[in-house]
Amino acid sequence: MTCEEIKPLEKITIELLLQQHHRILFLGTMKILTDVCAAKVYAVPTELSHKQFEEQLRQKGTTGKLIPAYINLEENRSGPFKITGILTGLSGAENAGEIKHEYADLQKAHQILWAVINASSPPLEILMKTNRIETKYAL
Repeated sequence: MTCEEIKPLEKITIELLLQQHHRILFLGTMKILTDVCAAKVYAVPTELSHKQFEEQLRQKGTTGKLIPAYINLEENRSGPFKITGILTGLSGAENAGEIKHEYADLQKAHQILWAVINASSPPLEILMKTNRIETKYAL
């Protein structure tokens, strides 16, 4: 994916799930970055880390606060996948102690991500096992 192809998500689509299919099947997750200042959500390309994709967004001119998240997905008999969890505020950079986020920004990112999920077309089945904000790395 080139910088010109980077577009925020308005909703989770079947096309997006199919693009992420390999990662979802093997790892059960889709990586997300949310710009809380612009209220934009981005799907991280499967071949990149959160940090690498953040660098691409910064090169494109994004200046907002970027919060990582994971959407956990499982195969579904009635559709391609069902959402089983959301974890906001965690990636390798946070784990390594490189980045910390304001708790209010974590909450806002979580809400923005939920708005995108709720706008999904067609609607995704949601069977939540995990719905949390990682506060271990919050300021």
